[in-house]
Amino acid sequence: METGLILRLAAAILLAAGGLFLATRAHFEVTAEQVGLLVVVLAVIWAYRIVAAHFDRADHE
Repeated sequence: METGLILRLAAAILLAAGGLFLATRAHFEVTAEQVGLLVVVLAVIWAYRIVAAHFDRADHE
């Protein structure tokens, strides 16, 4: 795997962890759990797209 791909996956993992931390610590008008879960879901989708693009690129080479 390329360095850029690994860095993007690490960023997605950090975003997911940050979302979980936000869900447990912060208080908003919209509940913190909702915001945190949204961040986690978006990070998982982002990571899935990164991995899918990597394997699609590998299949076409």
